[in-house]
Amino acid sequence: MAEVPERLASARSAVEQSCRLLLNPSPEVLDRCFQVLSVAVGDLAASRDLIGPFKSDAGILAEVCEIRAKVRLAGCLLDNAAVYHSKWNRILTSMLQGYTARGEPPTVAQPGRLAVEG
Repeated sequence: MAEVPERLASARSAVEQSCRLLLNPSPEVLDRCFQVLSVAVGDLAASRDLIGPFKSDAGILAEVCEIRAKVRLAGCLLDNAAVYHSKWNRILTSMLQGYTARGEPPTVAQPGRLAVEG
């Protein structure tokens, strides 16, 4: 049962690391961030079924709240990275392909690199 606090601490640490990485969201960093967040997901999944006896433990509850806050922050940083890269992609597309007759950059389908389930 001692593994639950350790797994939660590991998950929090991984999410915090992803937040630090996302402060400079290059494509390489986003790939690394995916790996780091995968560790957090694994730790949380392993803890889910074992957390029952700890539901009234103030330390565990605080850790879970901290993880939630960090996950929200990581989500905001990922959203910002997506907007940033989307805007640069739009600029690059218009530079390479010009504009449509309506004065807008053409739409170009880009392959996805990140899939999130939740």
